[in-house]
Amino acid sequence: MEYNNPNAGKGLGIGGLVVGIIGLLISCVPVVALVMGVVALGLSIGGLVAANKNYAKKTLQTIALVISIFVCLIGLAWNVFILKEIPNLLDDFNNNNFNYDIQDDFYELDNNFDSLQMDTSDIENLNKSSNDLDNGPGSSPPE
Repeated sequence: MEYNNPNAGKGLGIGGLVVGIIGLLISCVPVVALVMGVVALGLSIGGLVAANKNYAKKTLQTIALVISIFVCLIGLAWNVFILKEIPNLLDDFNNNNFNYDIQDDFYELDNNFDSLQMDTSDIENLNKSSNDLDNGPGSSPPE
């Protein structure tokens, strides 16, 4: 097989590969991952078409296509997950379900703080016991 232009589609393939790798690295951002995946997919397909028309090697474009498909799938999964959760979050927000957990935590914290209060006799006992402590070997005796 004779190649008409051995570099045909290589630039698009490199572009698709770079955008796909960047999309893969930031795939935790839902909308951005899907957009990057679609852009990488377009570049990769364009590179494959150009390489196919000119009978050029398609290895780079194929690798870019696989990575871009993977990034598209990750972005799509994130978007589906978020779209499923938005109604639940809106319901919680409209029903003020966010405040109850915080109020319960503050109430529990207040009760725990009240149980930590000490009488003056308890404080005096603590002072006496701290003066009677042995400070270990080599320490000077208490005065």
